Formats: sequence, structure tokens, C-alpha cells
Amino acid sequence: MRILFTVAYLDGYHGSVLHVREIAEYLASAKGGNHNVTVGSIFITSEIERMFKTRGINVFLLGSIDVSIRYDIVFAYHFPTIEFLLKRGLQCKKMVLGTLSGYEYLETLPNFHKNSSMIIAMSEEARSNHCELYGFEEGCIGILENCIPDKFVDFKFTHELPEDIPKRIAVVSNHVPAELWKMKEYLPVNTAVTYFGNGTESYQEITPKVLSDYDVVVTIGKTVQYSMGLGIPVFEYDHFGGNGYITPSNMESEALTNFSGRSTMRKLSAEKLAMELVEDYPKAKSDSNILRQLAIDKFLLSIRVDELMNKILEAPNFSYDFTNVTYNENLDFAHGEAFCNWTGALKSDNFILKQSIECYKKEIETLNDMIKKLNENIEAIQNTRGYKLLEFLRRIKRKITFK
Repeated sequence: MRILFTVAYLDGYHGSVLHVREIAEYLASAKGGNHNVTVGSIFITSEIERMFKTRGINVFLLGSIDVSIRYDIVFAYHFPTIEFLLKRGLQCKKMVLGTLSGYEYLETLPNFHKNSSMIIAMSEEARSNHCELYGFEEGCIGILENCIPDKFVDFKFTHELPEDIPKRIAVVSNHVPAELWKMKEYLPVNTAVTYFGNGTESYQEITPKVLSDYDVVVTIGKTVQYSMGLGIPVFEYDHFGGNGYITPSNMESEALTNFSGRSTMRKLSAEKLAMELVEDYPKAKSDSNILRQLAIDKFLLSIRVDELMNKILEAPNFSYDFTNVTYNENLDFAHGEAFCNWTGALKSDNFILKQSIECYKKEIETLNDMIKKLNENIEAIQNTRGYKLLEFLRRIKRKITFK
């Protein structure tokens, strides 16, 4: 089948990019059906484009999507993207509207949502918020949580977890709060912390190999599922706060809010964070195998996506009468087109500006290093016997000249 995904920005290792990539990668694989999968976006960085293409996924800017193709299934995230393509003449058999959040404006649903084949939300929280804010009936929105890609379950995890005190902690976050930076000061001397994510020392794709070196992962969102799939104790905490270690008894309740920390919004001091991480670790470690199996049963990507595909094929076809578009819907399409065109240009300019700033920073660092070395050389010359003798002779000459 020909399958198209739309997403606003392919610009980093964050939730929407990874969510789309994982499902698209599975559907393009032999296990997932060897489908012809394309992803369309407003803005694409070369690094993320490579990440998709090396997995057999076509990637195009929205304006370059071939709308003469009739797609079998379109998974549409971030509503202006699909409005932009429909205005260009996109056609498909099935339309799945996806929403990854209940409070981000880009995650609201388009006016023609009733014409779609299916609507899916990331979590029970997202579904409930859409029902409360926009009057949707709960029965019309399904749920597809963040899944555990099969490679996390299949990975041969050989790292021996310590029994009592974690020695290596990974913090995975694109928005590390101050208390997570400061907690290092209160951890045991032999416990090391490594930070991953935007604004940290290591901004990269989080793979099974990356996480397999750690005894505990502190994070929220999809990295919680990654960690559970590997059998690594995972501590839910980030800028919303969090509920601490995920356990067999709280996994289901935390999943309702996508392991975001929003279930309790519990904020801790750096000292309290360090204390909980250490004191509650032995129990979390002993529960890790049970938790792993519960997570696999609920979140394994191949099973969940296969189930979703079966439901999509049984769902009504996307039906939209373009000869009878209302005034409001025409405005929606125009707004979607304007949003995609303008934000695409702004994103591109902003990306170029950031790259320029980084280049200037490196140039300034290089110049500062050169200045430092010159000053060191000058100081070294001034400390030589020859320079000191010459300076002594200059003083004598100035005295003679003055007389």
C-alpha cells in the first residue's frame, strides 16, 4: 500500500518526529508489510532526513508531495499540514487524524474530522481534553500510545544492574529543569550522571545501545517505554515534575497522561530527587523484569500497529465533497496553506541563523584561544633573561636621555 504521514516539522529528536518515524519505519519493513511509505513536512533538516531515508522512508517538503498519487492511507498529524495538501488536491482512500497532545494548538483537529476514517489520540489525557474543550464524543477517538519499538525488546541487554545503589544514571530530556541539573551534588560520590537531549552535552537519537549502559533512566514520555522495554528501572521526572519510579502498580495510571509527570505534577528539590533515586532503587530493580513484561504486553509496537492497521482497513473510507466546501472550510484551507508556507520559511531562516551563531561562537572561541596563546608567549618572552636585560638597558637609556 501507499501510505503518507504528515507532520509539521522534522527538525530534531523530539516526540512527534520519533512517533511518526517509528510507525513509518515499521510499516516500511518486511515485518510491517513492505509498504511504500512517505512523510511530508513543512521543514526538514538534513540530519533528520537521513534518519528517515536510511530506514527506507521517503521524505518530502509538503509542496513537493505528488498529489496525483491516490494514497491508500494518510496519517495526518498537525492539522494545517493536511489542509495544505487537500487544498493542493491530495486524494486518499483512508484518512487517519492523529493528535499527540490535548493542549497544544497544533494538535487540534480540522473541521472536516467527521469525514475522516478514524481519529487517534496519544493518551487518555489527550482524548479527554479534546472531548472537554471541543465537544468530541469519547467513542469517536481511539488511542495509540507511544509504543516500544521491537528493537528495544529484541536487544541483548547484558549490563548487570547493581543491587543497592545505581552507579550510572541517564537523564533524557529536551527541557532539563534546574533540580535535575543540581541533584548531582547530592548523589553518592561513585554515582555518575549523563544528560541527553536538547541543551545538554549529548543531543542524539536514543537507541537501545545508548540506554543499555545505565542503571536508571530519568525521563518522561516515550523514553519511559524504551527503558521498560529494556528492563531498566525508569524514574518519571522532568519539567512537569513526576511520580518517581514506574512500578507494576502505577504503570497503567501513569500511562493515562503519557508518563509526562502531569498525573501528580509533583515537584521535588534536587536533594529529595537524589534521595528517592537512591533509596527506592532496590525495589525498582527487583520489579524491573515484571514491569518489562507488562510494558511489552501493552506497548509493543508491532502488535499495536498491526491492530491499528486492521481497524483502519475496516473503517469507513475518507469522504469529502470538494464541490460543496463551506465558506468556513475554505477559510480553514487558506489558513492551513498560509501557516505551512510562512512557518516553513521562518523555520528555515531560524535554522540558518542558529547555524551561523554556532559558527560565530566557534570562531570567537578560536580567536580567544589564539589570544590566550599569544599572551602566554608574550609572558614567556618577558620572563627570559635576554628580555629582562634588554628592559634594564632601556631604563638606563631613558635615564641618560632624560639627563
